[in-house]
Amino acid sequence: AEAVANVEDDELAQVADRFFNDAYWFDQGGCSSPRLVIWYDPDDRWAGPARERFHAAVIQAVTAHGYEAMTGAAIAKMVQSFQAIVEQSITSYEAPTNEATWLALDDLAGYRRESAGGGIFYEYVSQDLHKDLTLLLTARDQTATYFGIEPDRIKNLARSVNGRGVDRWVPVGRALDFDRIWDGYDLLQEFGKKVAVGGSGT
Repeated sequence: AEAVANVEDDELAQVADRFFNDAYWFDQGGCSSPRLVIWYDPDDRWAGPARERFHAAVIQAVTAHGYEAMTGAAIAKMVQSFQAIVEQSITSYEAPTNEATWLALDDLAGYRRESAGGGIFYEYVSQDLHKDLTLLLTARDQTATYFGIEPDRIKNLARSVNGRGVDRWVPVGRALDFDRIWDGYDLLQEFGKKVAVGGSGT
């Protein structure tokens, strides 16, 4: 949160553009499209201004790319949002345009992974990433993207939740990058065949 709150406008625009690439291709329907934004704010100081800046920057990126939510997607997001407000611990609902809906969670235990797509994002402010991720993650959680967090902390987080969930930790903007390592599997090894030749000859 501190990084987003204090980053220069030009760099924030680039981050929002990369977030657009992660979220809006395939109408947020990709297997690694972001659905939950966790703001790390141990001092409970930066999340408010960070969220405000980020929301505005994402709307600008959406507009710049000419993305428009289909009517069905906009209605589906509205229905999901209203259901979440009734059934989950939602503290705020923001839908400044049909293309972006933000639902703030007071408790990660109530987070549900189903998504209508088309730009609907849950948000949560965390003061302890290790604790919250340990409680949150399951084998269904494939990809985590990050910004403003030191690589060593990301490595420690990956080690601490190893096996519980998240097969890929990548910077914002690379959620949809395809590689030979996917879902924790080396695809060339999985789809390849090895031929063993025995004997002691040369």
